[in-house]
Amino acid sequence: MQDVKDALENPIGFGDKIVMSDGDERQKYFGKRASVVISITDKKLIQATPQKDGG
Repeated sequence: MQDVKDALENPIGFGDKIVMSDGDERQKYFGKRASVVISITDKKLIQATPQKDGG
């Protein structure tokens, strides 16, 4: 969970914002040890993916 929090609070990069077919806007945040997709519309976590050591 700390890696997810770090990706959201201290991102080292961002993916493009995308709009889903239902109108939900989403964006990917890249952290040192995890990437996280959030719903901008609903302010919910969609997916968290651990990264290999070293990014």
